[in-house]
Amino acid sequence: MFPCNQGIPGENGIAHRTKFRKAKDKKETVMRRILISLKNFDPPLGGAELSMRALAERLAEDHEVHVIFSGSRDDDYRKLGCNLHRRRVKNLLPGWLGRLHMDRRWKRLLDEALDRKPDLLLTQGSVSPGSVGKASELGCPNIVFLRSYEHFCPLLTQGGRDLANCKDRCLCCVPPRRYLDYPFFLLKRRLQRDSLSKASLVLANSRFMKRVTEMRFSLNTHVVNPFVKISKYRTGKERGGEKIGMVNPMPHKGGEIVVELAKRMGGRDFLVVGKGPPRTVEMMKRLPNVEYSSWVEDMREVYEKVKLVLVPSLWQEPFCRVVVESISNGVPCIVSDRGALPEVVGGGGSVVEKPESVDEWKKKIEEMDDKVLYKEKSEKAKRRSKKFSFESSYEDFKDKVRGNLGISLGG
Repeated sequence: MFPCNQGIPGENGIAHRTKFRKAKDKKETVMRRILISLKNFDPPLGGAELSMRALAERLAEDHEVHVIFSGSRDDDYRKLGCNLHRRRVKNLLPGWLGRLHMDRRWKRLLDEALDRKPDLLLTQGSVSPGSVGKASELGCPNIVFLRSYEHFCPLLTQGGRDLANCKDRCLCCVPPRRYLDYPFFLLKRRLQRDSLSKASLVLANSRFMKRVTEMRFSLNTHVVNPFVKISKYRTGKERGGEKIGMVNPMPHKGGEIVVELAKRMGGRDFLVVGKGPPRTVEMMKRLPNVEYSSWVEDMREVYEKVKLVLVPSLWQEPFCRVVVESISNGVPCIVSDRGALPEVVGGGGSVVEKPESVDEWKKKIEEMDDKVLYKEKSEKAKRRSKKFSFESSYEDFKDKVRGNLGISLGG
């Protein structure tokens, strides 16, 4: 398939073919050649890539896994137990025209890279049309993971868009400066729709994403929650600190709401991590009750310091890893009533129905001063997090693949 499909290096540096592993019931697991095709993988740029990396690493325990992704240079190497294939793909075109061009380039890249078909192809994001197209040509079962709105919305992260009730009149939402790019979005959306209709299995990362996708494209979509290795985020402490946390203070994530909250609640300490626009970051740095850091190597350092985590998103969140990480530590989250946020937090926090209202956020924060209520929410948060454990999502994934494609992944 690829230059480094020779197997796993042995202790003496000589590659040998991976042996079949035995399942717990002593039956032999059939090793499969699995190709994962996506734009970004190593390093990961966000939650979508982190989720796919966790899945790839686990699949590699029982199967021969290859991952092809874009990068600054061509390179073949092993990592996470997988054969990684970084390929340089130039794309100098802007906007949706650039995405269309990337589709064609990616399809050609797969044509050059594959010498025989894999047993299963997994893909997500902007390169999924080209990946599904190639899989269809080869007669290869394929799975598309839906983790964002790029398949059908030209605005992606613009705040306040009610996707669940969208009338599909995209030109009404697109700003005038992007009118010239709009025809290319329509072409890209058609490609996405056609590729999703050809996919063997479509997996959304939340019930909200399933509902929106089925409404847009009338597709039979299933739900598998993202693959999150919760143990990497658990602090091991029964109780965190007293600060109020927030991650990624971007405009669509509600960064300015947190700034206003910190101004009004001078007696509370806030901890904000992640990149934000210069204006928002500068305002945070001026406030004496806000500790700001643009980067944190280990998120456990954050969860050790906070009592609550705020997710004041103004856009419709497809999912939210931060909520899962927080509640796994028993740290309740206060979230916007946007997208999948209420679905993810469950009883492990509270929901603000009008996220633009700073007063509503202030009220929800003050409610958590009730020690009895806080303890109840903290315990529910820990229980809720078990639903999103890696083991739970992986078993659900295997069940969906076996039930819909007749493919057993073992393990």
